[in-house]
Amino acid sequence: MMKVADQCWVALARLHRENPGRASFRPTEILRRVKTDAEGPVRPGIQPHISLHNLANVRPSPAQYRMFLKLPSRELRLFRPGDHAHPERKGKLRPDIADLPAEFHDLVRWYDDEYSREQSGGPAEDPVLAMLGVGQKLWAQEDGDTFIRRMRDERNWQAPEPGDTAERIWSRLLAHQGESFRTARGLVFRYVVDGNGVWFERDGARVNKRLSRKDFDKAVARLPLRKTTDISDCFDYAYLYGILTDSRIVQQSDRAA
Repeated sequence: MMKVADQCWVALARLHRENPGRASFRPTEILRRVKTDAEGPVRPGIQPHISLHNLANVRPSPAQYRMFLKLPSRELRLFRPGDHAHPERKGKLRPDIADLPAEFHDLVRWYDDEYSREQSGGPAEDPVLAMLGVGQKLWAQEDGDTFIRRMRDERNWQAPEPGDTAERIWSRLLAHQGESFRTARGLVFRYVVDGNGVWFERDGARVNKRLSRKDFDKAVARLPLRKTTDISDCFDYAYLYGILTDSRIVQQSDRAA
């Protein structure tokens, strides 16, 4: 039996070969092709491999395969050597031919001899064009006037003194970025510190709004936190609560301060 990752690769490779006029495919099309090709029930791991584990340009979670590339349109295509990949992804680009049934060996040869040698890029993957519409979700959550007021507030924010509780906790925040945390409801997320702000990431995707240092310090000033609504006026309080109730970030002495 083929490995789940390889089964997904075969489905997408066959779509490419059968539809030479198309550069990419929707995840639902790949799943449908897997179902068509499968000799029995579709295995539970198929869907997450299509939407996450095989994607070269998202953070590994935890698989490191570099088989698919996710485009700005959210469609997928096979990965080519030279395409952008997440730096933590070190896995294989295609199945090992020995792991596939003989009927699919020609797909690997086609990939090596033709597909992987084609030039990557094009209008759909132009880095400038890829930025089109990138802020739509952000502005759906925050109008222009609110954004300007928030930026003014951040500009007037004063950094805490080095010995302050907020500064100690911020130092720990820097040290643990990229690690997994959980919300009060058990949802797993990560974060990345960006200057005096924080971006949250869930399911390999970035939440389209940045937590400001001002909101962070405001929440720290309310320690110890009893419930998420203690900081409901901060963004994004569900993730922020998960950080400020985690012992890696907030210690007992901080809660008592």
